[in-house]
Amino acid sequence: MISGLLLLGFLGAHLSGRQESALRSSRKQYDGLSTLFRANVLFQGVIENYQHAIVQVMLGEPTEAILKQMEGELNAFAGIEIGLDSETKKNLLAFVREGIAMIAAMNSYGAAEKIAAPGNPVLELRQWMDAHVEKEAQSARESAGIIDQDVKSIRTYALVAFVLIVGVILSFSLANTLGILRPLASITHALKAVSEGDTSVSVTYDVDDEIGHMAAACRDMIRSNGDFAAKVSSFAAGDWTQTVTPRSTRDQLGMAMQTMVKQVGDTLIQVRTAVNEVTSGTTQI
Repeated sequence: MISGLLLLGFLGAHLSGRQESALRSSRKQYDGLSTLFRANVLFQGVIENYQHAIVQVMLGEPTEAILKQMEGELNAFAGIEIGLDSETKKNLLAFVREGIAMIAAMNSYGAAEKIAAPGNPVLELRQWMDAHVEKEAQSARESAGIIDQDVKSIRTYALVAFVLIVGVILSFSLANTLGILRPLASITHALKAVSEGDTSVSVTYDVDDEIGHMAAACRDMIRSNGDFAAKVSSFAAGDWTQTVTPRSTRDQLGMAMQTMVKQVGDTLIQVRTAVNEVTSGTTQI
């Protein structure tokens, strides 16, 4: 990006008249793209911290610090003028802040489902950025078309540098959008299935990043719920030899099942003792 700026500065010093005017127009468009890129980086930071905060909620870790950082990044993004109309920008900020509020309220499932929902303002922003970048690129190409043949080689270098920067921005936006939404959609689907009692679902995303940590936590939850379901099925079939070990001191379900199994086991022992005594008495008679 710095090399591109130096190249554009060099061209501006050597071109004159109509050529300089066309180059200034291209420079203005380039500055607009730089601003858009800076806004994209800030907003990407908000989304990455959003995912990290969801993982922290699922792991029972405090989220105050990361939520404060997200709010700061969101305010910085709000202060950048990228040409987005005020109503759309207002709705986008409100949407993200609603998700932050869900995280603050420990509603990780709601926050994850919200950000992964089709057609949400975050996706609309990505689409708008892509269209805006393409529009600026088209305007730049039209401006570059008026440069005379005597500066064709210089114009070509400038255009190549510009196209490379635009390509990096478009690639960055698309890759990050797909990299975030696809695994989040898979995790959201799995969480919804588990909430409906289905423990046969699986989460295959296994990358060492924030979403990967969320996926690992989701797999642990599915596996744990599946173990409990299997033990309850054994109890229902009359097999009370199964043991239940709570996952932590906060595992209220595990502790309740452990207590129930112990009480039922004690009762069965008492019943067997009573039956043996009755059998023994009957035999003596």
